[in-house]
Amino acid sequence: MAWLERQIEAGSPFFLYLSHTMPHVPIFRSPEFEGHSKAGLYGDVIEELDWSVGEVVAALEEGGVAGDTLVIFSSDNGPWLTYYDLGGSPGPFRDGKHTAWEGGFRVPGVFWWPGTIRPATIDGIGVQVDLMATLAAITGAEPPDRDLDSIDLSGTVLRGEPSPRNEWFYYGTRGRLWAYRVGDHKLVLESWESLGGEGELAWRGFDNEQVHDPPLLFDLSTDLGERFDIAARHPEIVERIEKAIERHRQAVGGPALQSVP
Repeated sequence: MAWLERQIEAGSPFFLYLSHTMPHVPIFRSPEFEGHSKAGLYGDVIEELDWSVGEVVAALEEGGVAGDTLVIFSSDNGPWLTYYDLGGSPGPFRDGKHTAWEGGFRVPGVFWWPGTIRPATIDGIGVQVDLMATLAAITGAEPPDRDLDSIDLSGTVLRGEPSPRNEWFYYGTRGRLWAYRVGDHKLVLESWESLGGEGELAWRGFDNEQVHDPPLLFDLSTDLGERFDIAARHPEIVERIEKAIERHRQAVGGPALQSVP
């Protein structure tokens, strides 16, 4: 906090990247937060994290710079379910960290900028790599002169426009493409599960690794839990996403089709 207060007092632009180590395991909470939550140790950690973010926001407000400061709150992955009650919950989404199911990829994305961003919930696709192009657009910086995966979402964040991102690619272990999303539809090519096994072949409980042939198709607008495979009923959607995958692989210099080991 002392660093932040010095930047505010100096009156010059600043960038603060504050990366909390928790709730990644191992988790601890300060004595002041012991028993703060009805959700045990994990709940105490979340409440202390909330307090910490609140202290940053309070410093911006007290320093009179909140209206000139964009605050972004997010996470790097979903809950680590093999740690059970110490790893968090994916809510309605399927599975968690180290998987390409929605529970592994969907994380909070909160943008706060008093007087500039109006409170709203955005349903469109946005990913963390888009922060590069988005922040460059907002600050007037020039992005690197090369092809980027990043897409400018400033119109969505600042003016509530529909997200310009319509596709996303889910990579898993060994750099393999596990799934691909176009709009509300997600095609799953490969997968594994948390809590899949405890034997010699399992890694921290992850098991049941599968190559899906034919691939699985889910409609995320009605099936957040990815329970109902609709590929057989919608071959035209499967074909459309497979063409998008071919374009993606050509763009990154990879093979048009993924070989099965």
